[in-house]
Amino acid sequence: MKTRILSGSVYVLILAAFYLLKIYVSDYLFDVLIWLFAVMGTFEMARACALPPSQKAMVLAFSFLWVPVFVLSELKAAAGLTALIVFFCLIIFFLFCSLVIDYKTVTLESTAKAVLTAVYPSLFLAFLLATNHLKESDLAILMILVISPCGDSIAYLFGYTMHNKFPKKMAPSISPNKTLIGAVGGLLGGIVGSIVLCVIWYYVKGLPAPLWEDILFFTLVGLLCAAATEIGDLAESAIKRKAGIKDMGKIMPGHGGILDRIDGTMLVTIVIYLIFVLIPAI
Repeated sequence: MKTRILSGSVYVLILAAFYLLKIYVSDYLFDVLIWLFAVMGTFEMARACALPPSQKAMVLAFSFLWVPVFVLSELKAAAGLTALIVFFCLIIFFLFCSLVIDYKTVTLESTAKAVLTAVYPSLFLAFLLATNHLKESDLAILMILVISPCGDSIAYLFGYTMHNKFPKKMAPSISPNKTLIGAVGGLLGGIVGSIVLCVIWYYVKGLPAPLWEDILFFTLVGLLCAAATEIGDLAESAIKRKAGIKDMGKIMPGHGGILDRIDGTMLVTIVIYLIFVLIPAI
């Protein structure tokens, strides 16, 4: 428990440091953190899927290159998303070509796993990268960094302290330690974290006190993000079970690998990105 808390605290400090660099220096410095997540996460997935050397090299090279491609395209022509779409299509194309180029080693199964590795986590983190360059990115990124960890932490606290009284498992075949009471705590944690963030944000920005409509909006966002966090966590657990491993890595003692820490956050980035893109459009 102490190791988990210490490791989690270091992770939070790193997130806070990069967020402050984003606010006071440049958005592109936060892209560095996303790039690190992409590289480490892809390495963990490639190892978990036991990819052939040729396909492993392809997906790792892709993880090193897609963030710089976005940044350079944004700096020169504000066409980062277009560049990413082309780049993702290219890696899928080359992975299929590997069936021919490395016919003796590469299989249909390994190709499917390689495509999954190219998409997870990079495609999900691409939404975080795009969110970082939205007009309201300061609030959007803060919501991602606050709501998901709040939901995850409270879910763990509820499950850890109340599992004896409420032992009902949520998905025993996928994640035997997760309980329904923990899931409820996660939803509540996401809502509370979102509302607290709303109040603090309005105060720091010198805005009038939030109206009930604002509180309702942040409540709904918190609920959606907390649910996405739990789905993302279960999805990553399912990948681990299929791969026959306990953790994706050991970089975060008490948590596992970087994917074990950001699994839920990645799905939250999609929710937040869509909210901040669709709401103004509507």
